[in-house]
Amino acid sequence: MCWKLKDFGITARFLGESEEAYIGMNEAFAKGDRGYLEEMCTPSMYAKLKSQLKDRVGRYEWRYHGLVEKPQIVSIRQGQIGGHVLIQMIVRLHTNQSMAVFDKKNKQVAGDLKRITPVLEYIVFQRFITDPEDNWKILGKASPDMNV
Repeated sequence: MCWKLKDFGITARFLGESEEAYIGMNEAFAKGDRGYLEEMCTPSMYAKLKSQLKDRVGRYEWRYHGLVEKPQIVSIRQGQIGGHVLIQMIVRLHTNQSMAVFDKKNKQVAGDLKRITPVLEYIVFQRFITDPEDNWKILGKASPDMNV
């Protein structure tokens, strides 16, 4: 079967939407918003983030300061589970960010919101394209040194 990118829900808007999903995931993680994380992530990614939220102490703040480079799709893979076609796509996101961690007394213990740092991450998105109701979800992060 021959697929076109638009069949996967990959349109001109997708890269902008992937950036928005990435921002939303990081903001939700910083705020501890489990509901949003569960909505935006696959069950396995949500379980990892939920475990990290459970273990942390204090308050996190994360800020997004724009792109260093435009997002790029670096890998698209297709597989089949039962009668469903699954697409996994890796998006390269090179952004400027800042973050800080505060203890229970609201004392800053790590990071600096004024220090903007370039961060390069590869975010794995997944979708069952044979299910018209399925949306792109964040499956995880890939290491920049992986062969993508």
